This record gives sequence, structure tokens and C-alpha cells, in this order.
Amino acid sequence: MKRDELLKSDEYWILKIQMGLFAAMEDYMLEKGLNKTQLAQELGVTKGYVSQVLSGNFDHRISKMVNLALKVGRVPEIDFKSINKVIYDDSLKYKGKENNYHTLLRSHLDVHDYGFQYGDTQTYEKVLYHLQ
Repeated sequence: MKRDELLKSDEYWILKIQMGLFAAMEDYMLEKGLNKTQLAQELGVTKGYVSQVLSGNFDHRISKMVNLALKVGRVPEIDFKSINKVIYDDSLKYKGKENNYHTLLRSHLDVHDYGFQYGDTQTYEKVLYHLQ
């Protein structure tokens, strides 16, 4: 899949939002020293629900996503941009790199866009699995 096709896909944008919520919840757990059960109690949800969010197996309503983000001290911001502008800006940013979604995802994960460590191959593989 070429980068411009990826940027036009629902899956990419859904995953990017999911990964942002995942990172916010994971950061909150680490900051507060909580396990999944304790986090679930603080958020008012089940441990199973927390596990779903942290594993990327969820598809929230916007209201639930906002609610969870606020409970972990984060504010979700959504900005609607022209797809053509995003593709153009992205092409400049990644000019000269392999033009496929693996490179794009690896670049995002490597530069800590979602709070993951450099070379976090487990998370990278999980992201690829969810996109395929």
C-alpha cells in the first residue's frame, strides 16, 4: 500500500486515534503506579474493557473516548484537514523513504508519536496486525 493510499484509509486514522488513547492510558497507569484492575476502578469500567483498550481491540464512540481521555488527564484534539494537503505535507516529510505503510508506521513509532520506545517491535507488529 502506498503512503497516499494509507493516508486515505479509515484504518490509519482510527488506529492513530486508538494509539493516542492507548498511550494516554498507559502513561496514566505508569504515573499513578496502577495495574489494570486499579485503572478500571478509577475509570469506572471493567478490567476487560481496559484490557481491550490497551490491546487495541476496541472501537469507541467519540463520547466514550473523550470521557476516558479526560479521566486520565488528557484532552483529545481533532483537527480536520484537507486530505490533499496531508498527502502533500507527508510526501515532503518522508521524501526518499520507501513509499509504503510499513515505513510510515515504523517512522511514527520510532519518533515516539505514541509514547513507544525506539525499536519497539512488539508494538510495531501489533499495529501492522490491526491494519491488515
